[in-house]
Amino acid sequence: PISHFTQRQVWHFGPSNCFPSPHCTELEELKSTAPGHDAWWFMHISKCGGLSLKGNLKQAIPPGDGLIHAEDCYHHMEQQTHEYDNFGGGSRFVTMLREPRSHVQSMFYHCISAPTAVLYRRAPPGDSTFDNITSWLRHFTAFDILEDYNCYNPLNFQSRHFVVNGS
Repeated sequence: PISHFTQRQVWHFGPSNCFPSPHCTELEELKSTAPGHDAWWFMHISKCGGLSLKGNLKQAIPPGDGLIHAEDCYHHMEQQTHEYDNFGGGSRFVTMLREPRSHVQSMFYHCISAPTAVLYRRAPPGDSTFDNITSWLRHFTAFDILEDYNCYNPLNFQSRHFVVNGS
C-alpha cells in the first residue's frame, strides 16, 4: 500500500513531485472551452487505454465543452482548473482504469519490448531485473523500490494518480 512509502519516496516517482510515470506530459488543450461551457480534464494513466479514450473524448463531449489532457496526478490537475473556471462553466474529470494484473503485465511488456523503453532503460549490464516478470516485480518488492530504470514502477501505479499530493 501507499502507506509504506515516505512522502519523499512517493514524490520521487517523477519530475514534478506528483507524476507517477516517466512518460509524463504537460497539459494539452485538445479542444477549446467556449464561455459558459464545461472543461473536461482527462487524467491519462499510462497503459490503461488512454490514447484510445483521448481520441474518443474529442468526439463525445458536448459542443462548446473543452478537453484538457495530461499524464498527471489528480491533485496537480485540480489545482490548475481555476484557469478554465473563468469561462463560467464547470470542471469535469475523466480517467480510464485497468484491471491491476493486466495493467502490471502491460507495463512489464512495455519495459522489455517498446523501442523507446529499451533505448532509455538504465539497467546495468548483467542486471536480471528484466529477465522475466517475476524478477521485475521482485525488484520493486524486495530491493530498491525507487530505482525504476527509467521505465515503469508498478507499485500502486494507478492509485498514485489519485493520492499523491504534489504541493
